[in-house]
Amino acid sequence: MTSSHHRAERPTDHSRRKASRQRRPACARPGALLLVALAACGESRERPLPPRTGRAIPGCEGFEYQTCDILTAGCQEELFSLAACLYGADDPGAAPPVRQLDEAGALALILETSDAMALTDGSDVMSDMALDEAAFRAEVRGLELIGLLDPATIESPADVADATIESLLAYYLIPTREIVIIDRGDPVSDLEANSVLAHEFVHALQDRRHDLGSVGTDVELDSDGYLARSSLIEGEASVYQYLLMFAYQGADVRNVNFGAFFEQLTSIGMEVTIELGSPALTADSVFPYTFGTRYAGQRWVTGGSAGLDAVYDAPPRTSWEVLGGDVATDFADFAQAPAPLDGYTPRMDDVAGAWVSVAMLAGLDDADAVASEWPTLTGGWRGDHLWVFDSPEAGTATLWALEWASAEVAARFAELAETLAPEGVTLRIDTSAASTRITAVERSEDLEPWRARLAEVVP
Repeated sequence: MTSSHHRAERPTDHSRRKASRQRRPACARPGALLLVALAACGESRERPLPPRTGRAIPGCEGFEYQTCDILTAGCQEELFSLAACLYGADDPGAAPPVRQLDEAGALALILETSDAMALTDGSDVMSDMALDEAAFRAEVRGLELIGLLDPATIESPADVADATIESLLAYYLIPTREIVIIDRGDPVSDLEANSVLAHEFVHALQDRRHDLGSVGTDVELDSDGYLARSSLIEGEASVYQYLLMFAYQGADVRNVNFGAFFEQLTSIGMEVTIELGSPALTADSVFPYTFGTRYAGQRWVTGGSAGLDAVYDAPPRTSWEVLGGDVATDFADFAQAPAPLDGYTPRMDDVAGAWVSVAMLAGLDDADAVASEWPTLTGGWRGDHLWVFDSPEAGTATLWALEWASAEVAARFAELAETLAPEGVTLRIDTSAASTRITAVERSEDLEPWRARLAEVVP
């Protein structure tokens, strides 16, 4: 993963939180997705090679293409040099330092280096360790009210950090430019371990060429913008990681059906999203490694490493773009936030984006049945904005405005979303033409006043 994470921005605190993002680590979570590496590989014109016998990638001959112990210097040098060749770095310099820590030590290093900010490997829309408990709980509850986070999934910032670090295999730490391998007692000489370290080496090469902490920060990014940026960075690293896996398993990369492979990867991304739910938390752990890999991979197929490298001059700004949307499309602008009702405090001002907005449907009982409609819904997204407020007496209120490409898409989204309010929440979905307005409150008598406030700024 990289240092790009979801986060809800509070205008009064933006400068501090933006700076903290730039010190976040980059991490690799291969998980089950790596198991599909050869599933879409085309037929080779040559007799298959024996197991564990690699096949050189054209342009990067001269490497062993065999797995090795990633804790040894020779193995690290081999993998770094191969990653640099795939990345197109003629003079990459020395490999970054690599060390192994246990889980507690790996988490402690992240917190120490990141000024007590939690590693969130997912939507850190509500994971700022510097937030007081009340603010954190308000952000969490606000997402629960509209189905973007399953109730009782997160109780405290520590839950986010613990859930994240326990599933990581390694990460690249931007502030110190080092790679940390987390010791879980598993082998570090198999293909998975080798490919993960290569993935992290690509992050080091990206950092040297593009300064990962500043990619895309020429404009103020919302949560969806950070997901899009992460999709480029993680997608690129994943492309080279899969290339290495193909080669180590004896495949001729010239015969790989990349189109079919990318489609299978995104299909798995859909399945995992539905299984995990809580898209505000989980999107950054799934979307960049599936749809982001397809986004980066398609550009690598047509332009090679140089063509993919050029994307950093104009990185994607929205998940809609990563999904294949036209960058020239105009999006709805929600420039003004609703005025809070008396006694309420603003807690969140953010954009969910095309992917997270539709991925909330993972919470449906029949999510698998409607999954075929997701491409239409995400493709029909034309902008959204959500605001969360809370009150000691009244609880939490969430206002969400969405715009769609057509009235048909808006109506279908509303029809599906109306069943997702958790128990104890009063929710109203207003649909007019291609516009959707969602108001969700914990104190039912505040529903109409909040609907009026939302209508004042986004009629």
